[in-house]
Amino acid sequence: MAESLINLIQKQARDSENHTTKLVSEIADIAMKNKKTYSEAISELRRNRPVSNSAEEQRLYSLAIEFIKQKAMSNSI
Repeated sequence: MAESLINLIQKQARDSENHTTKLVSEIADIAMKNKKTYSEAISELRRNRPVSNSAEEQRLYSLAIEFIKQKAMSNSI
């Protein structure tokens, strides 16, 4: 029983992480749409910063900015 609970927790954590990754990628793609530089995409995100105090919204916002920064760094090398 305990082992199946551990497996369930691990599976749910992976599913949650995969879902978050997809959301962040989608947010970043929208921010980068029709932008010439990664800097413009980050500026677009900053102009649309979440105004609520929702921890999840703030986390997705921060992760999207980091995603774009990482993408820019990997493409510049």
